[in-house]
Amino acid sequence: MNTDRDNFHDWARDKPDTSFDSISRPAPFEDSEHGAVSWARLAIFALLGVVLVAGFKWFAGL
Repeated sequence: MNTDRDNFHDWARDKPDTSFDSISRPAPFEDSEHGAVSWARLAIFALLGVVLVAGFKWFAGL
């Protein structure tokens, strides 16, 4: 018989309810200017990634 385990189960049974029903979700951002990331920003990051990979391959001599 494990006394520590039994003590834990007694504690878990007697503790108050800690459900998340009383916690409300934060309000969504209604004044957000952008709904999603713009395509231009994605293109810039993709181009930057290609340049970095190509530069590394050129520098490493691959």
